[in-house]
Amino acid sequence: MPCSGFAVFSHVIELHKRGSVTPNEYDKAVYGLQQISAKYDAHKNALADVKLTAPFDGYVQQRFYGAGETVGAGMPVLSMREATTPEVEINIPSSEFIRRGEFDEFTCTVNIYPDKVYSLEWH
Repeated sequence: MPCSGFAVFSHVIELHKRGSVTPNEYDKAVYGLQQISAKYDAHKNALADVKLTAPFDGYVQQRFYGAGETVGAGMPVLSMREATTPEVEINIPSSEFIRRGEFDEFTCTVNIYPDKVYSLEWH
């Protein structure tokens, strides 16, 4: 139960016991608490059903919001990189860059897998 709604309701119950609240005011408080409780439960259930999914396997590249921040409908909460297509940025001497049209293919190796050669595409 929400704290503020429950606190008001508890106060009205106490006043009703003392005879300081009319039956009509008491009924309004009961109805108000039922409405607040129903809304709270509906939102709690909706939040439990929230699940973020991506159309591909990948890695979180950047988070745009932190825990507890309010996010509007349609707002991106994170960006992802696809796991199957890594992007490689390399630095080559300018003398080789101007001759890039003369190359038939581009490959690279990685220190942790020295025996594996990866094909690269020019973009």
